[in-house]
Amino acid sequence: MPENGNKDPIFKRLALNAFWLFLQLVVARLSSFLIAVLLARRLAQAEYGQFSYTVSLIGMFLVLSDVGLTSFFLREASRRREDTLSIFAKTAVLKMPLMAAAYLLLGVLTLATAQGDRVAVLVLSAAFFLESSARFLSVAFNANEKMHMLVAGDAVHKGLLIAMLWLVSAAVPGLMPVAFTYVAAASGLLVYYFVYFVRSFGIPAVGPGSGDFQAGLRGTLAASAPMALGGLIMAAYVNADIMLIKWLKGPEATALYAVCYSLYLGIAAVSSFLVQAMVPRLSASLEEGDAERSGMLLRGAVKLLCLCSLPLAAGGTLLAADLLTFIYGGNYAHGAVVLRIFLCTAPINFLNLLFAYFLFSSRLQAENNRIYAAALLLNVVLNLLSIPRYGVAGAAAATLAAEAMFMGVFLFKHGEFLRYFRFQWGLRLAAALAALYFGVTTLPEGTHLLLRVAAGAVSYTVVLVLTGALEEEVKLIRFLFSKGPVDA
Repeated sequence: MPENGNKDPIFKRLALNAFWLFLQLVVARLSSFLIAVLLARRLAQAEYGQFSYTVSLIGMFLVLSDVGLTSFFLREASRRREDTLSIFAKTAVLKMPLMAAAYLLLGVLTLATAQGDRVAVLVLSAAFFLESSARFLSVAFNANEKMHMLVAGDAVHKGLLIAMLWLVSAAVPGLMPVAFTYVAAASGLLVYYFVYFVRSFGIPAVGPGSGDFQAGLRGTLAASAPMALGGLIMAAYVNADIMLIKWLKGPEATALYAVCYSLYLGIAAVSSFLVQAMVPRLSASLEEGDAERSGMLLRGAVKLLCLCSLPLAAGGTLLAADLLTFIYGGNYAHGAVVLRIFLCTAPINFLNLLFAYFLFSSRLQAENNRIYAAALLLNVVLNLLSIPRYGVAGAAAATLAAEAMFMGVFLFKHGEFLRYFRFQWGLRLAAALAALYFGVTTLPEGTHLLLRVAAGAVSYTVVLVLTGALEEEVKLIRFLFSKGPVDA
C-alpha cells in the first residue's frame, strides 16, 4: 500500500489529533452505553422510558440552540488562534440567548404536555444544557489542538457521572435523584472547562463585537446552514422513533425500545471507531484527488466493515434474548424480536456511516442532507403506520427500511462503490459465518453466554485466518496507523 510524505510533521500532528478525537469517541460511546445499562437496571421501566424520551427531546432542542455557531467558533479560532478569546466572547453573545430561548421553549412544552414528574424532566433538561455550554467552551481547546484536554474532561466527567449514578440510584429510587446527579456532573464539567479556559486564554468579556465581525458571523452562519440543517435532520432521524413510541404507546414501550436501541448503537459504535481511524488518510486522499489511494482505502473499509458487522449481526441474532437478559435484566428479555431487527440493520448502518462520511469529505453535504431527509420522512411515515399495530417491533422495522433506503439511494447515485464488494471475499465471509453459527449452537444447552460468544468469535476468526481473508485488512490497519511508508 503506497504512502507519500507520512514523515511530514503536519501529518504526524493531524494523526495525533485524530488519535485523541478517536479516544474521546471511545470514551463517549462506552460511557453512554454503561449509563444506559445502569439506568435500565435501576429505574422502573416507566421511569427509564420517560428518561429516554426526555433525552431524545432535549437532543432536538440542543441542535436548535446552536445553528452553526459552534462550527463558526471552531473554524475562526482554528484560523486565528491568538484571537480565540475575542472570538469566543463575540460568538457567545449569540449562543447564550439561543440556549436560553431553547430551554424556555422546552420548558413550556414540558409543562404543557409531559406526564409524570415534570420537575425531574426540567432538571434533567437543565443538566444537558449545562453540558452543552461546557462543550462550547471545549471548542477552544479543539481549535488550539489541545485534544488531550477534551479526552481528560470527558473521561473525568463520565467516570464521575457513572459512579454517582451507581451510588445515588441504589440509595434513592426515582428519576429525580438521577436528574440532580446529571446536574452535578454537568456543573463539574462546566467548571473544569471554564477554569482551564481562563487559565489558557483569559477571562472572556462577552460582547457583540464589531460590525465587521457581526457581518462575517452572519455570512458564516448562512454558509454553515447546510451543516446546521444536517444536524437537525440527523437529530430528528435518531430520536424520532423514541418520541413517537412515547406518544403512541407510553413509557413502558419506550423503555423496551430504548434498551434494544442502546445495544444496537453500542454495536454500531464499532463502525464509528473504524471510520474515525481512517479520517486522516482518507481525508488527505480525497482532498488531494488521489483516486488510487482513496479507492484502496474505501475498498478496504467496505470489506473491514462487512467483516465486523456481519458476525455481530449473526451472533447477536442467535443470542438476542440471552444478551438482553445478561445486560439489562430479565424484564427486557421479551424484546428479543426488536433486537434481532436492529441487528439485521447493523451491517447496513456500518456501511451507511462510511457513505455519509464520503459525502461530507467530498463536499456533498447537501446531497447527504437530502438522502437523510428522505430517509427521515420514510421512517416517520412507517412509524406512524406500524407502531399502533406492531408496537416497538414496527418501529425497529421502520429503522431498517430507512437505513436500507439510504444505502440504496447512495449506491444508485455512486455506483462506483459496488465494485468494492468482491465475490471472492464474500465466499470466505460466508464460510466464516457458518463456522460462527456452528460455534454458538453446538455447545451444550445451559452454557454461559460469554462462553458461547467466545466460541462463535474464535470459530469465525479461525476460518478467516485459514482462508487468508484477513491479509488485506492487516495491511490496511498497518497503513492507517503507520508513521512511515507501508509497502503493498
